[in-house]
Amino acid sequence: RPPRSTLFPYTTLFRSGLKDYNWRFFIMNTRERYARFHLILCQRFPNAKLELNYRNAFELFVALLLSARCSDKLVNQRTYELFTRFKTFQEIVEADQSDIKRYLKDITFADDKAVHLIKSAQIITERHNGEVPENVNMLLQLPGVGRKTANLLLSELYNIPSIAVDTHVSRVSKRLGLTKRETELMVEKDLMNIIPKDEWVVSTRQFMLWGRYICKFNNPDCERCPANSLCETIHPISVLPDTPMLPFA
Repeated sequence: RPPRSTLFPYTTLFRSGLKDYNWRFFIMNTRERYARFHLILCQRFPNAKLELNYRNAFELFVALLLSARCSDKLVNQRTYELFTRFKTFQEIVEADQSDIKRYLKDITFADDKAVHLIKSAQIITERHNGEVPENVNMLLQLPGVGRKTANLLLSELYNIPSIAVDTHVSRVSKRLGLTKRETELMVEKDLMNIIPKDEWVVSTRQFMLWGRYICKFNNPDCERCPANSLCETIHPISVLPDTPMLPFA
């Protein structure tokens, strides 16, 4: 049987005589499901943080822009040399595209990212005095910056609570039944309604790591997953063996 703290409002069902209720397929709403998953996340990734290497706002911006559809490991390898050559947005502005691209070997969409990096650096230098904007709408106006990158910049640089939805966050959220939305924006909105605001930042990092190392896209190890009892993919809430579908009080 689940802990007492997770039973409300289902205790009314138990008190009404359903003592043989199949607690293995206990129906939880999304907030309860997240709360229990959050405990598991904190045990597995108590100090979750971004795996991109950076020392300042400039380096974080560049690393995040390059990380789109590319592994953090490869980005860290390429930025190690890139940051020895370029240390400010102004230096990026003054560089040629070919000069930047030669540091982006094997980075996906290297040509596009080099162009985006130069154009974004120009805007940041000319309009924001070389500082990364502290506003999501201003960030989204920069070439190559989407909502995930914008939200990560706000939370990492300015401690502004935000939820950054990447492919890992989206996949884990859907498999757990926290959302059924398709777009990143709608997934973000659903998670904002489920996750307490003071947990937005740490949960984003934990979801990313969970999806990267445990709930993988290909061949997830569901049988040994510590959260498989909460996973709607394994236990769809619409299928409750030996359990009647009753209205909740």
